[in-house]
Amino acid sequence: MLLYLLVASQPLPGLYFESENGAGWAKIFTGKEWINETPLRGQVVSPKVADTAVLWVDRNHGYAVAEHVAITGDGMHIFAGWWLNNERVSAYRTLGTNVPIWVDSLPDAEWQIRVDASQVNRFTSAAPGHPTMDCYDKGSATPLWEFAYPAGFSASGWKTSAVSYDGAVAAFIGSNGVVGKVWIISTATGDTLWTREFGVGGGVYGVDLSDNGSVCLVTRYDSCIVWENGNLRGKFYHYGQVPSAISGDGSIVASANYNGTVQVWRWNGSTYVLAWQDNVANSWATSVDVSRDGSTIACGTGYSNGTLRVYDASSPAPLWTYAGYGGYGSGVWGVAVSGNGSHIIAVSWGDTMTNDTFKVITVHDRSSPTPLLTVDGRSEPGSLFSCDISDDGVYATAGGKAVHAYQFGNGGEVYAIIIGASASVNVGTEAILSPPRFVQLSSTYQVQARFRNYGDAAASFPVYFRIDTVGGTVYSSSASITNLAPGSPQTITFSPNWTPPRYNLYKAYAWTALSGDQYHGDDTLSLVIKCFHDAMAVRIDQPFDTITVNQPFTPGVTVKNNGSYTEAFEVIFNVYDSNSVLIYSDTALSSPIAPEAQTRVTFSPQWAPPQVGSYTAEAITRVTDNYYTNNDTIRKPFQVTYEIIYDDGSAEAYYVVDFNYDNNKFAVRFTPTVGPPLYITRGRIYVNQANKPFDYVILCPDASGRPDTAAPYDTVFNVSASSAPGWAFFDFSPDIYLTSGSDVWLVIHWPPSSPGAPGVGADNNWFIDTRSWWYKNSNGWTQWTYHDWMIRITQATVPTEVAEGTGKPRFWVGSPSPNPLKAWATLSYSLPDETDVQVNLYTADGRLAGEIFSGKQGPGLHKLTLAPDVPAGVYFLRLVAGNQKAVRKIAVLR
Repeated sequence: MLLYLLVASQPLPGLYFESENGAGWAKIFTGKEWINETPLRGQVVSPKVADTAVLWVDRNHGYAVAEHVAITGDGMHIFAGWWLNNERVSAYRTLGTNVPIWVDSLPDAEWQIRVDASQVNRFTSAAPGHPTMDCYDKGSATPLWEFAYPAGFSASGWKTSAVSYDGAVAAFIGSNGVVGKVWIISTATGDTLWTREFGVGGGVYGVDLSDNGSVCLVTRYDSCIVWENGNLRGKFYHYGQVPSAISGDGSIVASANYNGTVQVWRWNGSTYVLAWQDNVANSWATSVDVSRDGSTIACGTGYSNGTLRVYDASSPAPLWTYAGYGGYGSGVWGVAVSGNGSHIIAVSWGDTMTNDTFKVITVHDRSSPTPLLTVDGRSEPGSLFSCDISDDGVYATAGGKAVHAYQFGNGGEVYAIIIGASASVNVGTEAILSPPRFVQLSSTYQVQARFRNYGDAAASFPVYFRIDTVGGTVYSSSASITNLAPGSPQTITFSPNWTPPRYNLYKAYAWTALSGDQYHGDDTLSLVIKCFHDAMAVRIDQPFDTITVNQPFTPGVTVKNNGSYTEAFEVIFNVYDSNSVLIYSDTALSSPIAPEAQTRVTFSPQWAPPQVGSYTAEAITRVTDNYYTNNDTIRKPFQVTYEIIYDDGSAEAYYVVDFNYDNNKFAVRFTPTVGPPLYITRGRIYVNQANKPFDYVILCPDASGRPDTAAPYDTVFNVSASSAPGWAFFDFSPDIYLTSGSDVWLVIHWPPSSPGAPGVGADNNWFIDTRSWWYKNSNGWTQWTYHDWMIRITQATVPTEVAEGTGKPRFWVGSPSPNPLKAWATLSYSLPDETDVQVNLYTADGRLAGEIFSGKQGPGLHKLTLAPDVPAGVYFLRLVAGNQKAVRKIAVLR
């Protein structure tokens, strides 16, 4: 059986997720063993009741898991990130219903979508694979802005985004596997305020902000780092994946680690010092939070036998401990403390027993371990992963998975909870029903909104509806509601109907105006409405950043309907060479695309780059009456090289054959694209662990569609990477000479002492070439069609002259590849005789920039790895071999 590893470095104790065919489950690695189980549980829907109870539960999951939730500080809005299937973010009215007020689809999200919320009106989200960091207003599914990750970076961690309490500043974290980075962005403009880079330190796991966003906390597996306005404020110990939390004024940091310790760090004016720590008497501390006012700290514990511990921030002695979550599987993986420290919510995966009375949600007053509210396994069959609570502790939310975390499956739920009594005199707007988010020019729409009495007595009050656009108000109406019973909704149809007068963005508002209303946070609801055509080029999927010379591929572009009409549109794909000469062009028509949905458009014929070098791909969208023109065109530079490549350079997962040894092997079938004759010179394998060698790597001929391991061309032993995640390079010495262009196989073999390490990178982005295989004695060679193993080899043309049957090579110097150089490149050359060789690098004005090689070499093909420590720019390589000389131009990018 092929096992799936979701670790980007050497396995560390922690929580990991596996998924297959739209279902997933959680696994715990204790440092010694993996823990998982597949229990069966029934499903009962929680009833909706009033006051200190569950207000509603959204189980309309679409096979997705509500992995992360947040609630605004005023408690009026809930924001949820759904993943695994139908990836999306959803916004809810806490006092409304379980139907989201809006949803934004994020189909690129490959893992959990992490969200956060400000005091009133700002949401943030980020997810691995999703190309942008997103910021929303509570009233619209259209982001206020989207900030693109730099090339090679993606969201990273359990808490990938944060927004300040005042809503002015957003923070996002990401990683390229080697370097971590934090971005601090203005929510008003989308402009970057500052960024900082740092080593990944075992993984990047969380970000948090002070109330005004001036102090930023980043959690790595092995440490916490704090900045103030971009200046380093402190760095201190951490151990594990649990994101640390910071108080509103930035003076207190609470952390929970896998040593089973909760720690409190205090700012003393110059650095953070350890104020106290407490061993939680369990294997792990699994979650932590601190109140905004810095008074109260809560900590969850245990991947089993979970507990909740609550502290006054001044003392390591717990105020109390609650342990009603069960035994096996019942870790408390989420806690949240209200801003004033008055209330605490905790969520657990729950015991693996069926229909048990152990708790998965508990809500507490700070003064007592006795829960104010509980949800147990009789009404919630799943596991809860995330929770949040309002600033005053009156409203809370929780989200999770519809079956136990250890169980293979999908589906999820979002909870809205009230703690204590709501305001006795309170009405609000529950939903804008019409016009919808997407409207069409000259069509007429009813104007409807639903209002609700959240108070304790019947109420009569006026209600209003307005639609604005650039330049002012285009619609205004009012109506009255009479004697609306407590807890009851009423739908109002306003008069007249509304017809959009022109293509534009509109914003609709519905609000109440009850005299004596005790809470105005739920009076108004807004909705952004689109009325226009807009075709958007999102991403060039193929070609990858680096592709193989002479290797045909199908160009592919992801496009989005950013307008309000379901329609197909024209997409143009072009390729330009390094001199900006158009060398390929095709136009295709997309399928009909719903508003704000996206699809991939492919082009024909296939294209094969004729020579190595730099190229640019371009995608252009066309639609009649296109509203925005600045999102029509995207461009992507790419390199063409002699390396044979079937992956896109980024690993979505890491695989081994099995954790038990059975002659475990991976293989990739390669088709040369130059010659024959040709050389195979080197290879590389992307792995997740450093200094963990493969037993051997062999290059084999093909034998009826399988590798002929009995007759390898060459064997290289003990291949490993010096850093991880990263490439394990190896060279064939001498280069392997092939007289045929037939397929060859690269086979990697794990040693008997380490069948489970390292894991090999796997790329599942379109297009899957289906050239990847795995082997063990009990199964034989088996094709793997879900990913491309990240394994590559480099081919070279053969610069020989065959004269009088001698086959003596001539003097020849190839072009550096890749060129431009980003990290490294290879220079290939051949020598007719043994001679002294000197290779130097010069600047464009002739100054010596570096000595690359000096020494005696024999006849035949040679290659040098170029990794010059020079600034970006244009340089010249000069090779002198005896009385022969050659100069090659190379560009360096940084």
